[in-house]
Amino acid sequence: MKRPQSLLLLLYLFLSCTGPGGGGTPNPNVTLPEVNVTDEGYLSLSKNALDKEFLLQASFIDAEGWGLNSPSFQGSQSRIITFKKKNSSLFMMESNEGLLSSPEIPVEWILSEFKIIEEDDRSMTIDFNEGMKDVFVGYDWYASDFQYGRPPTVALRAPHAFLKEVKSDQGRVVIRQAAQLEIPFGVNYLWPVEVVYYLEPYRPDPSFQAIENPGFDDIGYFEINPRVRPGFGDYQTYISRWNESGPILFSISDNTPEEYIDAVKEGVLYWNKAFGSEVVRAAIAPEGVRAPDPNHNIIQWVTNHYAGFAYADAQMNPRTGQILHAQIFLTSTFATPVLSAIDQMERSEDGEAQAEENENEDIRSLVLGLKGFNQGLLCIYPAKFSPGNLKALAQAEPAIALKMTRDFIRDVVAHEVGHTLGLRHNFAASTGSNLPPKQISDLFESYLASGETEIPDQVASSVMDYLGFEENILNGRFIAQPNAPALTYDEAAIQWGYHHVEPSRPLDEILYCPDSLVFQYEDCQIWDGSGHPLLSNANRFEQRIEKLPNLLAEIFLSYKIHFDPEKREPVGRVPLPAAFFSRYIRNPLEDAVNLLKANTGRSLFVERETGPVTDVNRGDVEQKTIAWLDEAVAQGGGIPNIFKPLDRHSVFADLQNAAQRFAAIIESPAYRSGQTPFGEAYAFTDQEIDVMKEKASALVALVAAQTAQQVTHILSGYADAYPYLDASSAEMPQDEIPHPRFRRIGDLYELETTLGNWAEYIITDQAEATPTFDGAHRLNAAQILLPYAGPDASWQMGNRGRVLSLLFAKLEERYGRPFQDINPEELAAAEQNLYYVETAIVQTLSRSSLPGGVEAVPADSRSE
Repeated sequence: MKRPQSLLLLLYLFLSCTGPGGGGTPNPNVTLPEVNVTDEGYLSLSKNALDKEFLLQASFIDAEGWGLNSPSFQGSQSRIITFKKKNSSLFMMESNEGLLSSPEIPVEWILSEFKIIEEDDRSMTIDFNEGMKDVFVGYDWYASDFQYGRPPTVALRAPHAFLKEVKSDQGRVVIRQAAQLEIPFGVNYLWPVEVVYYLEPYRPDPSFQAIENPGFDDIGYFEINPRVRPGFGDYQTYISRWNESGPILFSISDNTPEEYIDAVKEGVLYWNKAFGSEVVRAAIAPEGVRAPDPNHNIIQWVTNHYAGFAYADAQMNPRTGQILHAQIFLTSTFATPVLSAIDQMERSEDGEAQAEENENEDIRSLVLGLKGFNQGLLCIYPAKFSPGNLKALAQAEPAIALKMTRDFIRDVVAHEVGHTLGLRHNFAASTGSNLPPKQISDLFESYLASGETEIPDQVASSVMDYLGFEENILNGRFIAQPNAPALTYDEAAIQWGYHHVEPSRPLDEILYCPDSLVFQYEDCQIWDGSGHPLLSNANRFEQRIEKLPNLLAEIFLSYKIHFDPEKREPVGRVPLPAAFFSRYIRNPLEDAVNLLKANTGRSLFVERETGPVTDVNRGDVEQKTIAWLDEAVAQGGGIPNIFKPLDRHSVFADLQNAAQRFAAIIESPAYRSGQTPFGEAYAFTDQEIDVMKEKASALVALVAAQTAQQVTHILSGYADAYPYLDASSAEMPQDEIPHPRFRRIGDLYELETTLGNWAEYIITDQAEATPTFDGAHRLNAAQILLPYAGPDASWQMGNRGRVLSLLFAKLEERYGRPFQDINPEELAAAEQNLYYVETAIVQTLSRSSLPGGVEAVPADSRSE
């Protein structure tokens, strides 16, 4: 066997630093082992390493890049290890200090066994690849609201591997291993990776104090894997954070486009506002340095327009939670929202259900595992863009579009840096806006038009939320304003976790919602509008009706100038699924209406004060929820103002007019021709414009009808249309009662009137003596007026009589005689069908009782 040919990599080096970010006191009595690689690819290890504690960390470089064809990286679970020699083997042992209730029964934990190939007085030569046939996987970051207990040690087999490099690097040994891992999924899935091991003497920072996780009521930090409480045997977790005594330097990869470097730096430096001093710094990384690198906290730019996300990663001291190094994966998707948004909007004609499924797919990926074996990425930021605004952004002055792109990147980088500082998501931050939703929309429009606008106050309480597109842009701009303070949650969280002081605004006054509660409360959502969810959702509903022409124009333009030539399509082949558009428009209305109904509209804001709903406190929770809603209704100017499209029943008409507004947009010179962001000239021909108008006209008619019908379904509580209810029947079966009922809010009368106005419009509107809407839709609208949908028996009593009288008048005008005098056998077949529909509607509106025989309205409101 050949002896090692190269110099020993490190000989009794005195350590003086812990890696990027600094902090800590050097220990001159701990040294690195001498390590080398032989010509045969074996590893030579100094015997000085025996029976001493070392910190072993590793990063995976996924050669497939999660199927996106861009290699990505992820840190693995850090471990405190020792090396023990037993006979002809060298064992890697994991320290169980702090992982057992007591040391009364001594045990040892074996991680791996290396066969000693050759040995002398000073060193041992081992087959590293053979010993590391089992590659350990797992995360340093832990989330006790998702997990319980210490995760089991999990390893994947590496049937093929070789050592690429072994070197000393600033106080640690770095071993790069190219490997092929087997993942058993029925058949073995082969995963090509590069595993980068970092080995250094374990030297805890004596100035760093571990902080136990306080739970997730008021604040959210990532944790390290659980420790065991001595003598008790249960678990405790420490939060992850840096030692801020030294500057935390983030290195921006040198391949980052020059036009975005300042925005990336500003996203990093925003956090100094939260710290109250210069704790974080940003600089360009040395040429050629790429993530992962334990000596640099790299923000790695990756050119991949289809990647669709960014994420953060960090590695910690597994005993204390001190973050030692971190990295961020930032893709070019966030610099090309106009170009890539269309890929998120492609839907098949029968894709309505798939569209709803995709809406939550990104958030579900947060708790699903990479390649199926880990706990998932709680630090991912999926790209999500708001249809209806990107067309305008694409047509804005280039300087304005570039500004907004920088704002977007700044916000995303600040979000990911927040993760690397230890912070988890706060999906209630959108409710912490100090601006009303309408003002936010107006500020965005002003910014889009002029390129200059001052954001007067925060649009969210944190950068750690997933905001809507407009809010992302404005949030990114706000945090860059020199005089703007840190967002309230960000400052409070940093002050608590790093400075151990109570923030200027107590944490319990700032709403916090972790990933584990998202979608369970109306004020804990993703990609929602800013402010109170009732107002923000109602505003979004109105905005989406108004911006349908912009959305259509955006889609046609996106297919015309798509950054990927293979995705470009002739205007006649642009897919326009009506189900997608109608669902997109009505979704925020459903969220708003759910808030007004008992048992569907839960508020985290309320339940943080009352505790979860129980039989004991149910009434108190309901009263506090109503008070919370009443405050929002007053702020929004009352129910009729909040739900203008319903109260004025303008949804159908406004959507029908969208085709004309669309024609005006695409006829404008600014739209018809221009340059793509890549400098290519484009122009729409007259023939293309005509085709676009024709397609839009057909689509808009479908969307208007479908949206109006879905609005009716929402307001009726998705009640089935009971086509032939007998007006004399005493009761409706209990299991057929649609639930839940509307809450008894302070503005209940106005809510009742607004719903009644919509029902009246759907039931009685007609064109040329024929009903505008079909029978099933009109019958469903009658369900809106039934008493069981309200908080008491008088619900909709006046509206039922009013709509019934109006319907009778229109029917008498249509048939030339009172409705009750009509003999259906004298009518033509088509007229008979319509007569029976009208009869069913009359019978529904004439219902006399609630379940249990509670009288509601007179059974017979017809004239004799």
